[in-house]
Amino acid sequence: MRRGKLCRPGVTSTTLLLIRDVEQLNETLDDLDLDKCLADFNRAMDSLANDAAQSLASVSSCFESIAKTILGDCSVAYPADENMQRLFAAALRCLALSPSEHTLPEIKRLCGGLLNVAAAVGVLRTQNSAAHGKGEGQQIASNAESRLAINALATLGIYLLEIAKERRGDVAGRSEAGDVKDVGKK
Repeated sequence: MRRGKLCRPGVTSTTLLLIRDVEQLNETLDDLDLDKCLADFNRAMDSLANDAAQSLASVSSCFESIAKTILGDCSVAYPADENMQRLFAAALRCLALSPSEHTLPEIKRLCGGLLNVAAAVGVLRTQNSAAHGKGEGQQIASNAESRLAINALATLGIYLLEIAKERRGDVAGRSEAGDVKDVGKK
């Protein structure tokens, strides 16, 4: 077996399945000084192998942090109900990616898919992650589900942050420490 960047000693199959998009999201979050997003993301990655339920909870937190960063950049208040679907719907509107803003059915469908991904991660977090207590026999996330959520986060997070950067020159709305600005609620 050839040993290249992705085939080196110490790289597990779990890591191998994540490496490319994950590295790019990690770099993007670091380049934009999004410290809270990066901490959530690193926690998701660090817990994947041993605690898939915690990994999934951290993926959800990172999704929320990215949405809040975008809303802060747009000076838009967070929704009163800060669930994943409402946060992402507001962030997509802020970036003119809301399905209702497009006339082409294919674009509407793609933008709707972005919202569906975020909503699904929110539901998985609520029902199958370490974010809430579990009763006996209640299902928790598997490594495969957490890996899927991490890859979805990497793809969607990179896309949204790149769009935000293109449209605004850079993602603003952060404090000097790189944290999401508290824009309050309407």
